[in-house]
Amino acid sequence: MSSCSLTFQVVLVCVIVTQWCCIVLIVSTSPHLSSDLGAYLVPIGIDSDSEGRGEDEGLLSPSLLHILRFVEGETNLNESDGGNSVFVDEVFGIATIHGKGDYIVVEDALVGDKYRSFRWAEAKNPKNHLITICTQASLGGVEEIEFQSHAFEGPISVSVFIEEDIPQSIYSLLTFLECKNLRNVAIHLVLQNDKSAYTEPSLHVGMLETYLKQMRFGAQHKKTFCEQADLVSSQAVNYNHNLPYPNNALRNIAVDAAWTDFVIVLDADIVPSMELSNAVRQAILLSSENDISNTVFIIPTYEVRKESTLPSTRNDILEWVSQGKAQPFYKDLCWKCQKHTRYDIWQQDHPNRLLYEVQWKDAFEPFYAVHRKAFIPYDERFKQYGFNRISQVCETHVAGYHFKVLYHAFLMHRGFKVHGKFHPSKEADMKRNKALYLQFQSELRINYPKSSRRCY
Repeated sequence: MSSCSLTFQVVLVCVIVTQWCCIVLIVSTSPHLSSDLGAYLVPIGIDSDSEGRGEDEGLLSPSLLHILRFVEGETNLNESDGGNSVFVDEVFGIATIHGKGDYIVVEDALVGDKYRSFRWAEAKNPKNHLITICTQASLGGVEEIEFQSHAFEGPISVSVFIEEDIPQSIYSLLTFLECKNLRNVAIHLVLQNDKSAYTEPSLHVGMLETYLKQMRFGAQHKKTFCEQADLVSSQAVNYNHNLPYPNNALRNIAVDAAWTDFVIVLDADIVPSMELSNAVRQAILLSSENDISNTVFIIPTYEVRKESTLPSTRNDILEWVSQGKAQPFYKDLCWKCQKHTRYDIWQQDHPNRLLYEVQWKDAFEPFYAVHRKAFIPYDERFKQYGFNRISQVCETHVAGYHFKVLYHAFLMHRGFKVHGKFHPSKEADMKRNKALYLQFQSELRINYPKSSRRCY
């Protein structure tokens, strides 16, 4: 790509620090940069008597700012080799072109202070064996991450697909993270690499500045601010399928942004039990390097009734099952997709048992932990609904991996899955992706010629 037409110069860094960002005053040699740019940098969540938490606590990335200016028509586009316009230039070292050029990724666009602390701790002591949850969402679905964040004592890497109205979306994400106190989360923005896909922004600089500056007057105003933020966020356009939802690309991006040795790829509405991290660590300690390189550690998943307090231990979830308040995931919608986890074994009382092995069967799509270097990327041709996770688990099987179930951990989906609650295009999505899956199976025979395993 060509060099960027704007040159940003940081002239003051971290005057005031929040959990999420610090003030960065930017000047530009370009006449296209207006003085209103600072409105995007007003910090929120500041107590009147608070002190800075350190100079490296975090920045709103120059790439993100460049995108905001681009949307308002104040910067020029760069042209990629393929002739497709892009928003940001590699000179910033943060925003990148993903895959074949379909998406722009702004990695770590919004990063909580606890997430950053986990990274420092892991760098100092890699034997901590931290695990990162990697997930993805549209702007309309990102609210589910609140339950994940509060249940998991580790880093969460989240890819968020921004379909339209970029300034409004960024503001909604920032205020959501701050008001819900999601400090262990890092947000990676994923944008379609096509300006025509985005609408005229509804939230302009002056309006944004009005909302954000309220947080400068102290914590006593946070409740009022967050109530107003909810009103502003409610104006954001939910994901409405103007663009095909790239769930597999988003999953890969979230994993690429993770830095721990082990990752767990979950959907945004899946909540971990409190024992998850310890169960994975115990499995790691019991496994040889060779085992770790070709094993996925499956976590049984349950649908649970929506209540204010969720089960936190294995005994809790078993009690909920006995009371009819929980059941295995997809039991009523796609039992063959989950039953090979062998819930009949997991629900037996084996207090000294940490793992048991199961066999892959057709349509199996469990959630699992895996070493990041052993992670097999999701096929990004699968979009929308159907076969996107099944295909990846199928390839994992063909590649020769073992499937072992963690005995002392579980996952939860809040609410029971029922028929008729899916989006209108589900059947069309399934038909399209089923044809792609048949092609995918044929390709696996070519890609793994020495494997005797098949996906049927």
